[in-house]
Amino acid sequence: MKHPLIRALRFAMLAAATLAVPLAGIVPAQAQSAVGHPDWPGHGDLFVGTCYQPIDRSPEQIRQDVAIMKKAGFTMVRMGGLSWDSFEPQEGHFTFEWFDAILDQMHAAGIKVLLDIPGQPAPTWLHKTYPGVDLVTQDGGRRNAATRYWDNISDPDYRRLVRRLAEQMLKRYAHNPAVIAIGYTNEIGNGQMSYSPADRQRFVGWLQKKYGTIAALNTAWATQRWSRRINSWDGVDLPYGNGPGPNERNLDLRRYWSDDTIGALTDLEAVRKQFAPNLPVASNFWPDAWTKGFDYLRSWDKVSTYAAKASIRASH
Repeated sequence: MKHPLIRALRFAMLAAATLAVPLAGIVPAQAQSAVGHPDWPGHGDLFVGTCYQPIDRSPEQIRQDVAIMKKAGFTMVRMGGLSWDSFEPQEGHFTFEWFDAILDQMHAAGIKVLLDIPGQPAPTWLHKTYPGVDLVTQDGGRRNAATRYWDNISDPDYRRLVRRLAEQMLKRYAHNPAVIAIGYTNEIGNGQMSYSPADRQRFVGWLQKKYGTIAALNTAWATQRWSRRINSWDGVDLPYGNGPGPNERNLDLRRYWSDDTIGALTDLEAVRKQFAPNLPVASNFWPDAWTKGFDYLRSWDKVSTYAAKASIRASH
């Protein structure tokens, strides 16, 4: 039987493209430049490693894992993702000492760390304190956080608290010798759209900014069809992402949620620029997630990306 670390291997290779130069023939999305950063990875650098979840391991198991990784020739791990309440078990109460010790072990073993800001899933305490973070289905039912990524990342309290988490983490780790890069919110783009009254208000605000007038909205949505003209902004309903409904409205709904996701990423980018401008960015996005997704190309001028990330699935 393989060691649990090997069985759990998610990203077996972070190749030179991970943090180095862009792939040949592909123009990177707002690629960060290594100019002025001689310590950043570059041409010829090859990193082999894994996504590692120390929250699932005991201190003794972690020591064993690090030894196995070193012996196997691993040179990088990606850590921090999916672990918000391990860093902030209660609102405003941060615990980093456990992670400090793991970074020290990785550094001593010569293993670099790509530090993920764990923006999702949001902790249970956040959902219970700020119910606006709960998702609401298009039928009006409220969903508790039964599975990962069931968070409404458009909620202002969520956005405020994830920025604070990022600030605390980057203040502490921006110059840690083990940390080589930063990632934003594992698999962002996955999740669900939400249909609360507050979501409708935010959607209407987005429409007002885009179209300016009800007349322009009626034209774009072709509301003369089926006798569906809208007379005021109060008359705008949230389209049903799962149908039924006209495609014009559903397209704007998708565009709204895409812009919202990019806004969440832009928030984290601003925090990194303030507290960790010395580090490149290599995030694990999921722009083509069928449940929500986002338009990655619209983020190119807002969110830094230090080239691409390659991954190879391990066989079990």
